[in-house]
Amino acid sequence: MSVRNIGSFLLFACCALPVHAGFVGATCIGDLGTCLNTTQNTSVTQGSTTFTYANSFVGQLVGGKPTLGTFDQMTVDDPNGVPFTNPRNNSSANMEFTDTVTIGGVVASNYAFTFNLHVINSLGSYPDGFDSVFTTLTFNVFGRDQFGTVIWATSNLTFQPTTVSQQGSSNQTVTYNTGPVYYNALTASMDLSLSLSSNVWYSNYNYLTYPLPGRTFATHVSASSDASHTLTLQSIEGQTGIGGTQSGGTITSANGANYSTQSQPSVPEPGSLGLALCGVLALIGRQWGRRFRLPTSDSV
Repeated sequence: MSVRNIGSFLLFACCALPVHAGFVGATCIGDLGTCLNTTQNTSVTQGSTTFTYANSFVGQLVGGKPTLGTFDQMTVDDPNGVPFTNPRNNSSANMEFTDTVTIGGVVASNYAFTFNLHVINSLGSYPDGFDSVFTTLTFNVFGRDQFGTVIWATSNLTFQPTTVSQQGSSNQTVTYNTGPVYYNALTASMDLSLSLSSNVWYSNYNYLTYPLPGRTFATHVSASSDASHTLTLQSIEGQTGIGGTQSGGTITSANGANYSTQSQPSVPEPGSLGLALCGVLALIGRQWGRRFRLPTSDSV
């Protein structure tokens, strides 16, 4: 095993943790048509090309806050130079969190959902044959009355997915507002659907010739999106029509999450240390991989 893969090995060793209620993860490789609800650490050979995947996910309540983590890595090796794909070979790691929140008391004119999105992308678009390395946050809300009937719903046309594709680290606060257009005094509960997706796409298309087939400039290609892709739903706040905090209303999570805007205790819940440790170990492994390589069975 080369040391560049130690980060992935350590990540899987510590991140194969059971997820909490409301969390569902999946990894997809190849054409993304075949997905598994487990981590995938595997190699697939197509002709003389070997695609190696190291994908995982984790979902936990950290300090009462729903926290999603995804890690997606794909490397491509071909002794004959740049491999051929038609049109591309994809890889993704995904985590979804769903919850139902009950609204008590006064129904607010607007509900503000605030997220913290932390992303580290190792490469940007079109590096050494890779179409793109990116992470996407997607969120939707469905309002129901006391009988469970959907009376309003957001969509991706309303809450545009937040996608981060540039190389490097970013940490941003994302706030989605239902707005007065969705106000309904009969709203008794809201179904939440939140997803984090990390993706690596490989293609032999050259950006100078796209969409016509082209060749990349690389003789060896590899890319990964980092372990530190995390997303936290920090709070849900009922607001008045002029933006102030709505008093007289409560929000209760069916999965035991705490959506209060008040500061939380600093003591992490079980599993939160695992989230942090996974990211650290993966980063260490990647740093080692830039400097050293252990002998393989072929070189012994």
